[in-house]
Amino acid sequence: MRTHYTVAWGAIQMTKLLEVDFSKHVPFPEEAFDPGEVPTGIPLNSGQPEAHRWKAVNVMLTDSRERPAGLIDYIFTVPFKMVSRRFVELLRSFNCDCEYLPLIVHYHGQRLEGEYFALNALRVVDTAINVERSLIDRYYEEIRQARGVSKLVLNESALGDASLSFLNEIGRFAVNEALARAIVDAGLVGPKLVKPEEFSS
Repeated sequence: MRTHYTVAWGAIQMTKLLEVDFSKHVPFPEEAFDPGEVPTGIPLNSGQPEAHRWKAVNVMLTDSRERPAGLIDYIFTVPFKMVSRRFVELLRSFNCDCEYLPLIVHYHGQRLEGEYFALNALRVVDTAINVERSLIDRYYEEIRQARGVSKLVLNESALGDASLSFLNEIGRFAVNEALARAIVDAGLVGPKLVKPEEFSS
């Protein structure tokens, strides 16, 4: 069951969306895994804890030919978003309402256990978009999801003061200003912070 959040206007903060940095100088490890190994029927970022049903998933990472070699701290993959241990430590320091589900990464012959996790946000907001002010090709009211967003305006009050939320309507994580600054200060490689007005899908 999704939770709807309503917060007073006094709690408005500057929000950034968490994306992957596609700059040419940033490594872009490409993932592969056995679909049969991924726990089925476990919808992450739906607001429900899933650790009791999750088993460690093996993920093979290879380097992109067009980018520098190396691992990064945030990998936007399907069917889960991967975060590094140091990214998890930062999120925990902000008391983000999330689960960090174990992954076993295989990279250049190394078996990295406890270094990467699937991110499962437990705070899900499905009323974050100001539909009247945004430009959206299609908005599916029954499931509260937007397709073809060319201009995004958020209802900042719906996000409240949480450090991290999952915006169900666009399938992205949103972070508040304090966490956004901490991500930059920590020198994490891979995450890119995007202003809502710069987002399109």
